[in-house]
Amino acid sequence: MGVWFFIAQILREMSKHKLRFVLAIFGVAWGTLTVVLLLAVGHGFHTASKRNLFNITENIFSVIPGETSKAYRGKPAGQAIHIRVNDIAFLKNIVPHVSEVSPVFIVNNAKLAFKNKQIQKNIFSIGPNFIRMRKLSIEYPGRFFNSLDLRDAQRSVVIGHKLKEELFLNTDALGQKILINNVTFTVIGVIQQFSKNVYNWYDNAALMPYTTYLAINGNSDVNVVVIAPEASASTDEVEQDVRNYFAYKFNFDRKDKNALKVFSAAKMMQFLTIFFLVIQIFLGICGALTLGAGCIGIANLMFLVVMERTREIGLRKALGARYIQILAQILLETLVLVFLGGVLGFVIADLIVLILHYIPLPDWLGLPVISWVNVVGIIAILALFGFGAGYFPARRAAKMDAIEAMNN
Repeated sequence: MGVWFFIAQILREMSKHKLRFVLAIFGVAWGTLTVVLLLAVGHGFHTASKRNLFNITENIFSVIPGETSKAYRGKPAGQAIHIRVNDIAFLKNIVPHVSEVSPVFIVNNAKLAFKNKQIQKNIFSIGPNFIRMRKLSIEYPGRFFNSLDLRDAQRSVVIGHKLKEELFLNTDALGQKILINNVTFTVIGVIQQFSKNVYNWYDNAALMPYTTYLAINGNSDVNVVVIAPEASASTDEVEQDVRNYFAYKFNFDRKDKNALKVFSAAKMMQFLTIFFLVIQIFLGICGALTLGAGCIGIANLMFLVVMERTREIGLRKALGARYIQILAQILLETLVLVFLGGVLGFVIADLIVLILHYIPLPDWLGLPVISWVNVVGIIAILALFGFGAGYFPARRAAKMDAIEAMNN
């Protein structure tokens, strides 16, 4: 009975001061809307980034030779590590749980020419298993390199879809002859566009068999070694085994991170998880500050309400109302206002997120999602701010002297 009495009293107060209460509720609704949308967009961005990274690299890692930074077994620091194809030819047979290995030779700003068109692009010389490791797809009816292309060092090239558009415009690229650094190659395939808004290193590059590169340029150092562990294996353990193998082969300290730099998709995923967690926290704080500003408006309103109802509160205390009853009444009124503002903010945010699902958004941004974790967190923040907004006006009301209040 008491609760319904309080609610009826709140409704009467709202009807008497409509604009005042509407603005206070709107402030909470706006703060709730802000924090919900910020967290929803952040959640969608995080999910899309994880999906795009896994679609491109999954659990592979890349080994990049560098220079030693530590003296080791009579060799001073500063020794360059030179990895050749023969050094990795039997890597999957020596190192446990290695599924695929491909050397990568990189030529930056190579000159490509087709008829009268000349451009500069990066060239990657790789093995035929690279397409599986990097999850690349070839547009039909083209193809990727095979073991015969590798064995015979065929002058065949696969190009990215952006390079195809730039070099050939509307001309069919398959079977066309192009010049790469004045050497003639035949286009045998075009890399299918992975996503319109996700950057891929190979969208705007050309790929050739690494044996072709070696036949033209002679035996050279490998720029990158791309390694795919077995699905059931621990990537960290395989990384360490690969590092131990090269450390033994080239006589450097296996703990020397500069001698052999390893870029791991799994570690990048861990970094992204932490990074996006920080972003989510930051977005949550920004939204919570906006929500806090709305609750400050509620607190000011409740202080005003307490001042206007001073005589009423004094009369109730004179009739025997206890401290906790006065405190609970003002707190309940405040929480009802915060609840109304919060519900309104959630409803509007949900409608906006629903509309965004029907609007074409960049793939890198992802679809905003209101997760249950965020909902629970926002409700907790609303309850905390609502309690804070109502406690101080309620305490002031509950501490009033009955006689002084009635004389005001």
